[in-house]
Amino acid sequence: MKRISSYILTLALSLAAGVAAVSCNEDYVQPPVTIPDKGDAVIGDGSWERPLQVWQAAVGTTIDGRASNWVCGYIVGSINRDYPTYSELSADFGVPTVNYNTIILAQIPYDKEEWERIGYTWEDCVPVQLPSGTVRKALQLDQNPSNFNRMVSLRGITGNKYLGAYAVRSVADYKWGDKGKYEPPVEPVGADYFCNFSPSLDINYYIERGWSNLMQHGGLDGWSVYSNNGLSYATCSSYYGTEYAGPYVNWLITPAFNLDLAREKTFSFRSRGAYANPGSLKVYLLTSRNPSGCEPIELDCVVATPADTGYGNWADSGIISLESFSGVVYIGFRFESEHGGSSAQVEYNVTDVNFGGADPADWEVVDPASIGEFHLATALKDGGQYAMVYDSKIFEPLPESYSYGYLSVKTVSITDGAFTGSRTDAFTFTPAEGHYVIKDSYDRYLYMLPGYSSFQMSFAKPDSGYLWDMEHMADGSWKITNVERDLSISYAPDYGNVSTVESSRYDGTGPTLYLLQE
Repeated sequence: MKRISSYILTLALSLAAGVAAVSCNEDYVQPPVTIPDKGDAVIGDGSWERPLQVWQAAVGTTIDGRASNWVCGYIVGSINRDYPTYSELSADFGVPTVNYNTIILAQIPYDKEEWERIGYTWEDCVPVQLPSGTVRKALQLDQNPSNFNRMVSLRGITGNKYLGAYAVRSVADYKWGDKGKYEPPVEPVGADYFCNFSPSLDINYYIERGWSNLMQHGGLDGWSVYSNNGLSYATCSSYYGTEYAGPYVNWLITPAFNLDLAREKTFSFRSRGAYANPGSLKVYLLTSRNPSGCEPIELDCVVATPADTGYGNWADSGIISLESFSGVVYIGFRFESEHGGSSAQVEYNVTDVNFGGADPADWEVVDPASIGEFHLATALKDGGQYAMVYDSKIFEPLPESYSYGYLSVKTVSITDGAFTGSRTDAFTFTPAEGHYVIKDSYDRYLYMLPGYSSFQMSFAKPDSGYLWDMEHMADGSWKITNVERDLSISYAPDYGNVSTVESSRYDGTGPTLYLLQE
């Protein structure tokens, strides 16, 4: 092994790629770097044709001006999520495996004897987070054991920690071999721009279109996208942090805006805050996609005041003048929370981002593939996809990033027993073991644990609590009862969400089912 200091790495990257390497920790500096004996002549710049090497990703390397990087390595294992961090205990090398949402990349193929001979360990590898979807299905080792020791190039966020270690997060694309896919550059926005986060609940959708999600300090997952009661927004919360850690600092940064082409030099947004613990949301004008590459200029605008408990009201920022600036700029939303956990959490939401005085109607995007026709069903079709509706309120699956909770609802307009709606609101009902298995649109099992009245979600088949009985009632509703818990799905009007009641107390507040037409 050869150990070099951070300034040598930065120099090498700058000479090799003409870029500056920075890490999204508090000071944006590289820690000392260990370069493996094998492959130490290769230094990547994160582009599709020169991916970062595993040793670069493992020390937190990111590239100024690029939201995500290509990283090349060998798939050598996965992470046992029974352990809270990436460690010697949780690193599971080889196949078979039951771990499904992570993989581990190494600089060299896995060979236990060879690794021991040269001193190569789990610490030289980098963990990889696989969001649900086509990328996970293609790369996860539990379903694809032939991927073991196969070279792959991944595009994801580097410089952020995951399970306590620098990782490749939110992988959005891949290609087998030592190069990624050619990607045309994202051009700066010209005349105007509007985003209300309604096209997708996947943060990668926006990253691919020029947004950046940077963790500066603290190790939170960062910003994500959420939808509730028909309103979509970007959100960041310190709930999943800890009371004794912090501060937590995360940036959400817009695509590049070309002020010289703007219809008008203005910017606006709406915000909402929750839980008035020490923390803040501040808004800055940036001349670099990475805040470390410029002097952020704080903008004078209205930011929502969090309620003491729960959510406050939405607030309009006001029209922010950018007349004194020119050229290409970015707007950065800087979230900070002094501490985390349920007792010290802070949360902020952002939506209706508007540059150049855009007309929102001009920016409304509807993906035809995401819209479907639903028709009232009185019988179950094996493997059919159904929307669950009570009194014109459709039951929404939990967001992809949530693993438990009550279901939200949104109002739907029904005419002659049919309506047009999002395919993502459909649940699949499949016969199994004399009962039914229910999965949501993200392919997650809907199940229940002992001691909870809320729902749990899992991509992996749970050990128990995942079987449901279906009974069509005289009033047209379906009594959907968890077999082990004897609890039935029920709309809760006092709370405006969907929970469960004891089967013996079912009162017709279960859903009617609407079949998604093929």
